Amino acid sequence: MLKLVGDDVPSTEEFMKRYHMDNPAALHRVKVGVPATVEHSSEAGPETAKWVAETTQNFITFMDALKLRLRAKDQLHPMLQELVTSYARFKGSKDWEGRSKMVGWLITLNGMKASEEITEDQARQLSFDIEHAYAEFFRSLSGNKDEETRKQIKTVAADSLLHANLSQFNWVVCHPKHDYTWDGQRGVDWDHFHTEFPIQFGLTIGYEIYYAKSGHFVRHGDGGFLNWAYYGNVLAVQNDGSDVTFGVP
Repeated sequence: MLKLVGDDVPSTEEFMKRYHMDNPAALHRVKVGVPATVEHSSEAGPETAKWVAETTQNFITFMDALKLRLRAKDQLHPMLQELVTSYARFKGSKDWEGRSKMVGWLITLNGMKASEEITEDQARQLSFDIEHAYAEFFRSLSGNKDEETRKQIKTVAADSLLHANLSQFNWVVCHPKHDYTWDGQRGVDWDHFHTEFPIQFGLTIGYEIYYAKSGHFVRHGDGGFLNWAYYGNVLAVQNDGSDVTFGVP
């Protein structure tokens, strides 16, 4: 509507001021562009693995869009809105720093015309904020008090990452003792989690799973396909295959 009367009514704030409308909550809802149930989630149920998988994929989709230089409002706003909607399902998200940052970007995009584009400086800051929100989201999984739920969440999240973002990381799965030196910041450039796989008679075997953009990994102990595996941009393999250097994929 404002696009049709833009010359006479330059903004929503001006319209409300002119007609003496004192509705700050309504003004905020118009600016954000998403329902209050999304911005302030009241979800009190369990944080399921399905939610983690969906939120992970939404993060990856949006970050990839920025890397592909999508800049227009009509390209970015729907994806960011979907990301915030899935992110807000988690009852702890109201306390996460990333939530306020993403809502702020929703307000920015919501105030633009469909054909308008964010600047390169804005794109860089948006990418920075989303990557940190993504890292914060993954760190929160480690704090889940329900151990079985946490294992299920991380297993599904890992599967989601493998299918949605395999080409952007190197992957190592290892059972024996090992050392590693990954480049960059944990939660952004690399991360790690532990999972247990069932074998027989009710027993399990534990594996450490790493994904990283680049770095160095050394396996100690026996190799073999039951003990470890890796995938990615392998720059060098030394010491009978136990010492692997990875480059950026």
